[in-house]
Amino acid sequence: MKTNFLSFILLFAIANCRTARPTYKSEMIAGKYYQEEDNYFELILNSNSAFLYCKLPDGHRTGSKLSTEDTIAYGHWALESNGWLAVSSPPSQLKPLKISVEENSNQNADTVYIKINSPFQDLLGHSFEPTIATYSASVLVMNAFLEQIDPSSTSNVIKLYNPKKLPVQTISLVIYPGPHYFDNLIFGNYNEGFKAGMTEIYGVKANASNQFVINITDLTEGYLIHRKLNRDFIKVIDENHLEWDGHIFKRDSSSMAKK
Repeated sequence: MKTNFLSFILLFAIANCRTARPTYKSEMIAGKYYQEEDNYFELILNSNSAFLYCKLPDGHRTGSKLSTEDTIAYGHWALESNGWLAVSSPPSQLKPLKISVEENSNQNADTVYIKINSPFQDLLGHSFEPTIATYSASVLVMNAFLEQIDPSSTSNVIKLYNPKKLPVQTISLVIYPGPHYFDNLIFGNYNEGFKAGMTEIYGVKANASNQFVINITDLTEGYLIHRKLNRDFIKVIDENHLEWDGHIFKRDSSSMAKK
């Protein structure tokens, strides 16, 4: 009986050793990785916990100057105790956009007007490959929301019906990013999982206000095209291979794992 018990303990220990995952340290994982099936995609895990995920311009590797359009995501990474990496965008990209609002009134108008100013808006007409965006406004009056005129428009001026001239209580915006355009051709942006950005809710100060200028200083082209990550997980296969979103990333030979 004693022999059988000892045999069971030995077999259990052997099985446990075979299935246990190796223990990794951050310095073993830090480095540059390329997607195996498309090595234009680069994942950089810096030793200071910063990460950068980008599509390299014209397939050129590290050393090329990256622009806003080349960057897919950036932020911080951390090695979890279970052998996975958690990557997250900067907190400012995960929170509602802050706004400042200028209020005016036109007592003869039965329409609410909203004009949106932002660094992104200033870029339009000057960018080589501009991104477009569609704005949606939630304007609350007497516990009901006003209907937006031409909600599919990409104009930064929004108009909403208010035939009864009800006082506006609150305003918030949703910004939907569109694709890149170049020579009338559509190029994909790489913001997988990012469908829309939202602003904070603004409480209107004066009952008579029906014309608003909304300034969004953090609404940049980068905000619209960068992927938003909130503890997205990357599997550590071994010291030189990672798996993320079904893709295998292989360590670049110039940044081999440190033992």
